[in-house]
Parts: sequence; C-alpha cells; structure tokens
Amino acid sequence: VMSPEQALTLMTKKLSEPLSEQAREQALAFAKRVGYLPLALELAASQVDEGVIWQDLFEDFADEVVRLEGLDVYDSEEMPNDEKRRKYSLLACFNLSLRLLSAEQLRQFAWLGIVPEDVNLTQQMAQTLWQVTGRQAQKILQKFRAKALVLQGAKLADGRVSYRMHDLMHDLAQRLLVSPVEPDRAGELPGLGLSKVAAHGALLERYATQTRDGLWHTLEDDGYIYAHLTWHMEQAGQQEAIHWLLKGRNAEGRNGWYEACDALGKPTGFVSDLGRARRLAVDCYEQAPGETVVQLMRYALMLTSLNSLASNVPAEMVGGLVKAGVWQPAQGLAYAQQAKNPWHRAACISEIVPYVPQALLPEVKKTIRQIKDAAYRSYVLSKLAERFPEVWPDVLAAIRQIHDRYGEHRNQTQGFSYRSLALCRIVERLPPQYLAKVTEMARQIQDAADQAMALIELAKRDKALWPEALGITREIKNESYRSRALRAMAQHLPEPLWPEAIAILHSIQDKYHRAQSLQGCIPHINTLTSTFPDFATALDTLAYQNRSDLVELLPTLRPIIMRLGEGEETFSDVLQSVREVCGQWP
Repeated sequence: VMSPEQALTLMTKKLSEPLSEQAREQALAFAKRVGYLPLALELAASQVDEGVIWQDLFEDFADEVVRLEGLDVYDSEEMPNDEKRRKYSLLACFNLSLRLLSAEQLRQFAWLGIVPEDVNLTQQMAQTLWQVTGRQAQKILQKFRAKALVLQGAKLADGRVSYRMHDLMHDLAQRLLVSPVEPDRAGELPGLGLSKVAAHGALLERYATQTRDGLWHTLEDDGYIYAHLTWHMEQAGQQEAIHWLLKGRNAEGRNGWYEACDALGKPTGFVSDLGRARRLAVDCYEQAPGETVVQLMRYALMLTSLNSLASNVPAEMVGGLVKAGVWQPAQGLAYAQQAKNPWHRAACISEIVPYVPQALLPEVKKTIRQIKDAAYRSYVLSKLAERFPEVWPDVLAAIRQIHDRYGEHRNQTQGFSYRSLALCRIVERLPPQYLAKVTEMARQIQDAADQAMALIELAKRDKALWPEALGITREIKNESYRSRALRAMAQHLPEPLWPEAIAILHSIQDKYHRAQSLQGCIPHINTLTSTFPDFATALDTLAYQNRSDLVELLPTLRPIIMRLGEGEETFSDVLQSVREVCGQWP
C-alpha cells in the first residue's frame, strides 16, 4: 500500500501527458478509493492513457465493485472486511482493463491461466502457447505489460527478459480458461470454454510438434518447458507419458531426458520429475502392484545414482569443467545444488564463482542460503563478494551467525574458532566502508586468542588497532596461542611497539613456545640490543627449537649480529654454540 504522494507519482509515470489540476484531484480520489494498491493504480493509469477519462473510470469501477460484491466472489467469514474490499477493488480494475482488450487479446490472456503460479513467462514459451511468431509474442507481452496485465519478471540466466503474473490476475486467467464462451451472466467476460485436462493436453500437443520423432528430449529450451513438462503431463492426465519420458533413450543409448536436462544445467529438474513419477506410481499401486514395484525400484536406483554422482564429483573438477567451457556455469551450479554435504556444496560453488554471470547471481545466492552451516555459508559468500561487491553485507550477516565453536579436530581450524577464522579470511579483501563493522564484530569475540587473531588481521589494515591487539594478546592464557599471536603480528608490528611485544614474549614460561615466538620475531626486529642485551640468552632460548629450524635461522641471525657490530668472529662463536646445543649434523 502506497502513500497518496507515492500513488500520484506512480500514476503520473504511466501517463504520457501531465495531469491537470482537476485530473490530479480525480486521480487522488480514485487512488484513495482503491486503497492505494500499486497494481490497481497501474491498471487505472493505463486505461486513462488510452483515453478513458477519470470520471468515467470512477463510475465504471464503482459499478463493477457493486456487481462483484453481489456475486460475493470472496465469500469468507475469516477474511477481514478491509482485505475483502481491497480484493474487490483489484478485481474490478482487472475486469475493466480486460474489457478494453480485443477478443483475440482476451483469448491470449486466458491462455496464461494454464501456467503454474509464480513462474517466469518467456517470449519463446508464449510463442508456443499462442501459436504466433516470436516477434508477435514479444509485442503481445509488451502490450500486456504496458496495461499492467503482466509484471516484469526476473532476467533469466541467458539474459533474456521474462514476465510474471500477479496471483489474483493468474486466478482470473485460470477462470477464463474454463469459463463458457458465452457468459451466463451479464457483465461476465467470455472464456475459452475448455476443461483443465483439455487445455493442458492442447499445450502438450503444441510442444510435441517441435520435437524430433516425438522424443521430448529433442525439444529446444525455451526457459519454461523443461521445468514444467511433467507438471503439464500430470494436469493433462497423462501419467503414463511421464514414465515413458524417464525411460526414453537418446542416440547414444543414455537416458535422453536426463542428458537433455543436464546439458542445460538443470539436473535438479530431472530429480523433481523423478519425485513426481514416484508419487504417481505409488498412487497406482493398488491397480497394478507388480508394475508399480518395478517402477519404484527403478526410480530409487536412478535417484541413488544421481546422489552418488553429485557427491563424487570433486569441487576442483566442477570448477575445471566450467573453466574449460565443457559445462556452463548453470550446469556447475546444478551439481552444487545436488551435493548433500554442505561443505562440498560450498566448495563447488566457490570453484565456479569466477565464471558466474550477473544473470545467474540470484540463483547462486539462493543456493548459498540453503547451506545451513553459517561458517560454510560465509566462506562461499566471501568468495562471491570478491566478484560481486554487493554481496559483502550478506557475508557479514553470515559471520554474525557463526557460533564461537571449533572444528572436530583442533588442527583442522589451527585451534581457533570458525568465527575468528572467517573474519581473518575476509579482512585483506574487505572494502574500507565495512572495516568499522568488522572491527566491532572482532571485539565481540569472547575468547582472547580468537579476538587477538582477528584484531591482528584488522591492524594490518588499520595501524591504530595495534596497541589493542597487543593488549588482547597479553591476556591469552594458553602459551601456545600467545606465541602464535606474536608470530602472526611480527612482520607488520610498528617498531615503537616491539618492546611491549618482547615483554609478552618474555612472559611465556614454556621454553619451547618462547623459542617458537623468538624464531618468528627475530627476522623482523631491527636490533636485539634493547630486547636481548645478552645474545647468549636469546641463543639459549633458541636451543629449544628444532635443530633444522635453528639451522635455517642462522642466515637471519648473521646480519643481525653484524648490525650489532660483533663481526665474523662473534658469528663463528654463535655457530660453535649452536653446534654444542644441537650436536653434529651432516
């Protein structure tokens, strides 16, 4: 429901000429009468734009509402009066608009009642439905859109424009489909006089003429029929045709309908068809139990094979097939949709992200939303956000939903929670406008080690956070995690803060973890004078390191010793000390 100002703006945009002051007042009065419903306003404005004056429109509308209320179309004790009034207003606007159509246009509108609710109508589908040329179908759809009889739909994956129907408009088209050609009552619109079964059968016949040798898998994709063929077969009472469809073989001897759906990136549609066929078979069990059992066994094996195939295709292979052009991105997405394991689904989508076109983005996001695990969801969303920046708010929303939990095996997550790891993973690529939000999310992490790692990553982008990151690191009780945090910040820590970092290093009591910290820090400390005045102390700490790690560290120690002015002689002494600590090595 719109405000009066919004309603007036909507109607004005539909009109080719500006409103006079009188017409403006009449338009506002009409808008109030229809409850400021946007679709009713569009329908009214399209009529005025075709020459109907506001006064006549208002009178015709009032008469139509009275007629509908007399019929009590929406007879429901549970429906509030306000809702009834809005529905009558909208239906009255529908009827007035349809009466301005030619007889042929009205028949074409009635045929739209044959499609399921909430589907995208394409030009190619309308061409078959109305048996006209592609250009004629497009013009009819555009005219219906201009009259607000159909609405703009989503763009399809291939970039084609689609249309959709308001649910009440769809109800009206369905009624016209089966209404008599000669109306029984005055004021009623003429229908097509078809039964539901006959109407669906007629549509199937029109599609059948486009096949080769009556094989459905030879149909060209029109953006509609592959998703709804078995539905129309069921509505037409052609259950046996569904079973034959799922049996049919192509020239290579493979399942023709599956191969066709798979090539279009719609194997999930095939799975839906299997489900429909199975349900219909169960319904026929009492009439033919033996045949039904055979069908059910066959469908169970087919579904098992599909599930096995989807789970056994590695994510890297899915990405490789899409990259090589063997599969379209929609086909790669379809395999991800079949994956039962949430991580496998996330990994498959991540692999195809670099090749996803803008038109496929809504379907990709819909598939990601079905991943219940917030950690996996945030991972694949962050990959998607690198290509489509408008996805970043979805990434942050998913991370907020991650519980501060750990993997089944702690080394799987390097000992840190999923939320901390998710934040660390996105910081480097995060747009600047989201840094403040992510910083606040990091501060809300309860565990000091998790919070420190997240703040360290953020401090690499915002140096003002380094003191806070150091303060949280000091609070980490687990010395292994405290050591790890020090090593994570070593390469980026500003020089004035090194004394505090070394103080934290000295606070580590376990000599092994202290050695780990020192090994990670030494390459990035400009001078050891203020941290380890007695170099032997540092060397003693390093003695607890693995001997191969210590040997690898010697090239780093040499320039540090030289900077301290000790020279080659001292470095030789260092080597001797290392030999004494570690023993002989080849």
